[in-house]
Amino acid sequence: MHSFTRMASMMTKRGYHVRRTIALGGLLSTLLITQDQETKTENNFQLQTGLGEYLISALTSFLPPNDLLRGLTSCDFDSRTSNVPNGSRIGRTMSQIKLERAKHSLRDLYDIKWNRPLGEGGFGAVYLGQEKKTGDLAAVKEISKEYTNDSTFQREMNAFWHIRKAGGHPNICGMRENFDEGDFYYLVLDLVQGGEMFDHLIEDGAYSEADAARLVREVGSALSFLHGIGLVHSDLKPENLMLSSKNSSDAVMKVVDFGCAEIIDKTSPYYSSDGKDSVGTTPGYSPPEMIDKSRRSIDLEPSADMFSMGVIIYIMLTGIHPFDVTGESTDQQMNKRIIRNTMPPLRNSPITAHLSPSAIELIEKLIDWNPNTRMTALEMLNHPWVKGETASTGKIANSDKRLKAFRKYKSGIEAQVFASMVQGSDDMEADDATRKMSLIQRSFQKIDSENRGYITTKDLKKLESNKLKAHLAQQENEEDSHLSLSGLSDLLSEHMKNVYLPAGHVIFKEGDEGESMYFINSGRVEITTKDGFRTTTGQGDFFGEGALLHEQKQRSATIKCITPLHAIQIGRDYFEKYMSDGFEIEVAILEKDRLRRQNRAKTILGLQDRLVEETLKKGDYVYMQWEKGNEIFLLEDGVVDINVDGHSVYTVREGELLGEYSTVFGRPRNTSAQCVSGQCKLHVMETKDFDNMMSSNPNVRDGLRDVVFRRELKKAIVFETKKAFPTTEKELKEVFEAIDKDGSGEIELSEVDDLLRKMDKTFTDDDIAKILDSVDLDGGGKIEWTEFRRVFWMPQAKA
Repeated sequence: MHSFTRMASMMTKRGYHVRRTIALGGLLSTLLITQDQETKTENNFQLQTGLGEYLISALTSFLPPNDLLRGLTSCDFDSRTSNVPNGSRIGRTMSQIKLERAKHSLRDLYDIKWNRPLGEGGFGAVYLGQEKKTGDLAAVKEISKEYTNDSTFQREMNAFWHIRKAGGHPNICGMRENFDEGDFYYLVLDLVQGGEMFDHLIEDGAYSEADAARLVREVGSALSFLHGIGLVHSDLKPENLMLSSKNSSDAVMKVVDFGCAEIIDKTSPYYSSDGKDSVGTTPGYSPPEMIDKSRRSIDLEPSADMFSMGVIIYIMLTGIHPFDVTGESTDQQMNKRIIRNTMPPLRNSPITAHLSPSAIELIEKLIDWNPNTRMTALEMLNHPWVKGETASTGKIANSDKRLKAFRKYKSGIEAQVFASMVQGSDDMEADDATRKMSLIQRSFQKIDSENRGYITTKDLKKLESNKLKAHLAQQENEEDSHLSLSGLSDLLSEHMKNVYLPAGHVIFKEGDEGESMYFINSGRVEITTKDGFRTTTGQGDFFGEGALLHEQKQRSATIKCITPLHAIQIGRDYFEKYMSDGFEIEVAILEKDRLRRQNRAKTILGLQDRLVEETLKKGDYVYMQWEKGNEIFLLEDGVVDINVDGHSVYTVREGELLGEYSTVFGRPRNTSAQCVSGQCKLHVMETKDFDNMMSSNPNVRDGLRDVVFRRELKKAIVFETKKAFPTTEKELKEVFEAIDKDGSGEIELSEVDDLLRKMDKTFTDDDIAKILDSVDLDGGGKIEWTEFRRVFWMPQAKA
């Protein structure tokens, strides 16, 4: 009997298919479905739930005919504590709800389908919501305040806040925001429509260890993150592992239901000291140290989740519960086997005869009876089976053949994914759902433009990659092939390596030689320098590119993991190949590097001791055009407009520099600066102090150079056009074409010279060359539209 057939039989016997999850989280997120149904909503919202016909009869036998949708509490709490937390936990959670609640009303931000709930239960209901600003769909959970003493609610809220504070994770269903309105609390949660992982494995038929390994890898990444931030899920089981979409070929794992979670990080504002006394257990999945009360440690440990993970993997690969081989055991019988360390059939058993030795070794290390030697989430992620190196690849018919068909396009696909990740790092307008996607999933969906759940060779023909075009031109008559998300992950894994690092790990230090860059799939890192600069960044961003761009090959900062980190690492050789595939991507990387140097320089300037504070009111001038200047200013708070002859050139905001022209060029000011906010707080630096900083710190000098010179080009454009600097891409394009007088499509040095000298005849040839260089990102001696647009129009472009 195939493992997926056994799984269907086992799960039907034990009633696993009774529980279905649509809108995620704990209370009201786990729903009972009594019949195949399809919920259709307006504006093309389609949420489908249902089971295959072969499971419906088993499902309905568990439910009364009139039982519609109701919420469940999924883990069993000790009877001595009931399901009510102590007073200190309640007080903290209630205070936190007031502190964390959204400032705007729910109805101001979301359109809610109040007339058609996704589910109803004893605690309230779940509705479909759509964010007005982005159109992003979400699950809106309405909870009556009379139920907020329930332990599940307390635990879930604290877990949601703790996860959100750490930055979230693409494989964890999280809470976006919460509202306190009238008699109800409203939680806005990620909406996941794919159903339980096991359902997909059963319905899709035969699958390989390699398929399962990819899903385990995603759950492992989520667990590594949770454990690294000091949170134990405590109720890990098949029902709490969901898929993001109904297309199994492009779906990713989501860990859900935090109603039994426990925060073990004692420094967290959401920590509760009564965790040991109110811990819950999940029959058949909890480890012996949780079931046997005499063995419990002072605090719940992450190792508890790893035991549960071992049980889940066993079921995935055999279709049988390791502590209930017949499918007929009671909860008490399963727990007794776990406590007695009765090992399930693994070696020399017909149940596991089809498994690779590596898979068996992994399961053994996860269901280790001793929590101190049990495998951790980080160790699991680095296990060769989970990495896909030793998982057997006996797949669904022809899948190996399909993957092989795409290997000839590998370098082109890699370049396209690289481009997608670079572009995603500065996509400030992305909706919340897109920002929470894994990097590979986001790239996959961008290529799969028709949202079919797979990529075809025809899809590749629509892409801009030069390498892909060259390959496809030679394969006009080739049969079209399909590639799933798992297939894409496998295809990319050789040169885009998944790296999993623990919190506190130093990835590299300032001054180290650098041979790779990193894209952050999940987690946060801290960036520090010896001269006092510090910042943080997280999911979707990248770092380490500077050492690959500059001849010195040295790291310019120290990078340390704040939380567990899942990153995609790309070495120098392939970085250079991907950069050569598209000028726009090269420009984006180069500009990001320059912007980082600028931000570092501005921050260091703000750390200087010899700064004098000054406060202006709205309408006051910081300085006037043509007056002599021997000071520069750092804006601490407020907004300052920089204008030429009354026409706005750019706006200076918090943390930005102004007044630098006179200091750098030694000439009277060529603009006016006026406070246009309620008030403006500035730090004033004398010219001699600024000169000393510029001469003593090359990082400050190099970082501010581009800021100063680019502003001069903007001023010259405003001076020439007698209009405010363009605020739309169309207007900017018109300016570019006006400067490009010979219509070559490139702004040359002579054209920059002509523009600048109309504004200021005292500019030297060296000044003009430096101004052109500040926008000429690739060093080609001229400015192309792609560079001009990136510097002056892209969302991250500043004054």
